[in-house]
Amino acid sequence: MYIDGKRIDKLLKSLKIKFFIWTFFVIISVYGIISGFTENSELADGMVTYIQFAVLFSVLAYLNFRKSNLIKSAYLYNNIFVHDAYGYISLSELALKMNKTNDSVTKEIEKLLKLKILINISLELGGSQKIMLIKPDNSDNFNESVECPHCGARITKRAGFVAKCEYCDAEIK
Repeated sequence: MYIDGKRIDKLLKSLKIKFFIWTFFVIISVYGIISGFTENSELADGMVTYIQFAVLFSVLAYLNFRKSNLIKSAYLYNNIFVHDAYGYISLSELALKMNKTNDSVTKEIEKLLKLKILINISLELGGSQKIMLIKPDNSDNFNESVECPHCGARITKRAGFVAKCEYCDAEIK
């Protein structure tokens, strides 16, 4: 697995609690705004405050929603990583599979790594941009460094699997 399930469960619980809190305050603020316009002159005096609170709590609820979408993306990335045979996946290939741009995938992966949701991977943004999959503790496969017999380049690949040289496109066993 390339996601931290315990971390995600903890984060989702926190997001649910925050979502209900923000939603409650948005409803209260909207009620204050509507009441101020219609019936209660005391609430009309605090109209600006109600509007400010409604906007603030709406933004906070939206940010929560975005973070929950980020967690959904983590599960999709994990599914792609688990089925990878080479021990790495190029950023462009991952972006294609996710139907996103390279930049948006890079930003999402960086956020997920920062939040410690994605584990056992490293993001390499050098010459050939790729995600290296690191051996999970409970896995029997691992990465190895081999020399391409055709061009001599050093390639990191998953042991026991065929890889493609990223320089000359030759298959390496």
